[in-house]
Amino acid sequence: SGPLDPEKFKYKSVVGMLIELGLAIPAGNVNVERRDDDAGTNDVRFQGLNNNTVIKGGSTNEGDTGFSWLTAEMPSLAEFAGFVSHVDWDCNLYMSSIQDNQDNLRIIGSVLESKYSGSSPSPLDLLWCKGEACIAQFCLDNKWYRGEVLEVRDMGECLVKFVDYGSEELCKAENMRKGLFLTDIPVQCFTVQMDIDPITMKWEEGVLNFIHKTVVEQVLQVSIIQNKDVFPLVVRLVTKAGLDIGELLVKNGYARRRANAI
Repeated sequence: SGPLDPEKFKYKSVVGMLIELGLAIPAGNVNVERRDDDAGTNDVRFQGLNNNTVIKGGSTNEGDTGFSWLTAEMPSLAEFAGFVSHVDWDCNLYMSSIQDNQDNLRIIGSVLESKYSGSSPSPLDLLWCKGEACIAQFCLDNKWYRGEVLEVRDMGECLVKFVDYGSEELCKAENMRKGLFLTDIPVQCFTVQMDIDPITMKWEEGVLNFIHKTVVEQVLQVSIIQNKDVFPLVVRLVTKAGLDIGELLVKNGYARRRANAI
């Protein structure tokens, strides 16, 4: 090999190593598949019987996270009905298109509830690392959602981002699962911004709270006003009653128009 050859990495599942050594057995209907690549590296992977299921072993290395959810797709239309599920500290709005995403969200929720409602964690479900994909239970409604571990904290808790909604929540490890379902469906929300900036150097918590109360879980008419192929998209948001949210914020002193706004 030379300096221009692609790097090769060796991946080894902790679960696979334990099973190979006779220290553990696969849980449930799990098949252990062992593959030898051209360099002789043993690559142990786990797959359930469902093609949309990936069973992952725990890892203690932050860089060894394996699977990642597919990134969100661009909305199919430049104007669409959408709803906001979360507002972050940079005033990024996490939005889903009713036409493109609503049915998928319903299906994802139904499948995860049928798989994990009333379930108990396995020992492996209690071990997590930063960046790892997961299925986690949201404490406010006790339903299960697709997630990603942002931080591993003490007392058996993880900061989890619910990828299809953008919100973050501290979850107990006992309410998280490593068995992943619907892995071929992309993330169902994407980030947008209005063509406004904060009055001060950064967005103040009170203003963000007002925006959150105004737009979250409301059906809005969305118009993409700046052509981009990356997120966040710059959009105009209008309520069913015809109220322009950006204009409302500017006129009432919550924000100012961007200098380069279109």
